[in-house]
Amino acid sequence: MSRPKKLKIEVRAVNSPSSIRISAKEKDIFTCDNCGNKYYAFYYFCPQCLGAVHSTERQQSALRIIAIQSHDVAGANGWIKMLTGAEADFAKALQHLPFTFLDRSNSVIAQEWKNALAVEQIQSEVFPSGESTKKKAKYAPLFASNAPLPHFLPASTETGAREAAKLFQNASARMQWVDGVLTGFKIVQLCYKEDPTLRVLFADFLFQIPQRLDEAINALKGTYKDHEEAYVPAIRKMTGDFRRMEKEIENVRRTVRQQL
Repeated sequence: MSRPKKLKIEVRAVNSPSSIRISAKEKDIFTCDNCGNKYYAFYYFCPQCLGAVHSTERQQSALRIIAIQSHDVAGANGWIKMLTGAEADFAKALQHLPFTFLDRSNSVIAQEWKNALAVEQIQSEVFPSGESTKKKAKYAPLFASNAPLPHFLPASTETGAREAAKLFQNASARMQWVDGVLTGFKIVQLCYKEDPTLRVLFADFLFQIPQRLDEAINALKGTYKDHEEAYVPAIRKMTGDFRRMEKEIENVRRTVRQQL
């Protein structure tokens, strides 16, 4: 007998609380390209090795930007440039909405982009790739296929952190590196994705975190290559500094909530 599949059960009210709809589908499985670990939730970085995690789902999705609620095209353009790490200018495309931003990509990636765009009041929608449109698009998609995730850290830092993790021969040292990277990334993601007001209050943290990570990556690839255990104290110090940043942010947020 085959092993029963994991199912995702959804119960939703339809028209009224007394009328409900129950649906069930097989849970998506997310696999790390590096270590092969499988998860039932999506991660930017594999929690074990920092590898890229992809869904096994075959459905391809597209995303189009349909409105900029604040009508701040310049601000939207700057936000998208940061998330893509690209030097291209998207202002003209954003002035002729709707603009299909990405196509033929995994639905999880498309949803992550939708969430990231919404932070800056950029309204978008995810739809199945290949959906017919009445008129030809004026601008080609930025990502015609296999779109990357939005970058909350510089793309070079993300890549370097993943490559550095592969250098570790000692599993304990590698996990401490993973913990340090994920702690820093959690702070950056909080400021950029969840609470934009923190970008002003803690701008120095957003500058320090990628800088500290880049310095650590260079050291691990250079001086401490093949001697990672000697660098563990420095990794612990970096992680400790990140945790103090995290605590300071939480204290400020708690104080603000108490004053509201």
